[in-house]
Amino acid sequence: MNAHERIVRLLKRIGKEKVKRALERPVTADTPKFIQIVHRTKPRDIWYFRAVPETAWNPTLPQIMARIAFGRAAKKAKGVKFKIDEGKYAYDMPPAAIAVKALKGRKFGRTYKKKKWEELLEKWIEYGYI
Repeated sequence: MNAHERIVRLLKRIGKEKVKRALERPVTADTPKFIQIVHRTKPRDIWYFRAVPETAWNPTLPQIMARIAFGRAAKKAKGVKFKIDEGKYAYDMPPAAIAVKALKGRKFGRTYKKKKWEELLEKWIEYGYI
């Protein structure tokens, strides 16, 4: 039996009514939602509130890889002299910024978008139906 057949059997067993209740279930204190204040300057200056993106708490694999790469690039600059003499600088920017700027445009992979049945299965497991 493949994964698709298992999911179809699972859907038949749970029934549509339980699925509807699971999707309409309110957010509780167990699943906190935080708010960000966003300041956008283009095309006009505006401030607004929004929910913190899900990837702030559960980053995707490419985001994790990018964060690690930026950290390693910045760490390589540790101990590099920025100032030569008084008023004279060895670089236009701090050495860590130069190392990080070298990563500009680098791709770390594509985010995998989950299928609808995978999202539903995760919700059911989270709500305790499975």
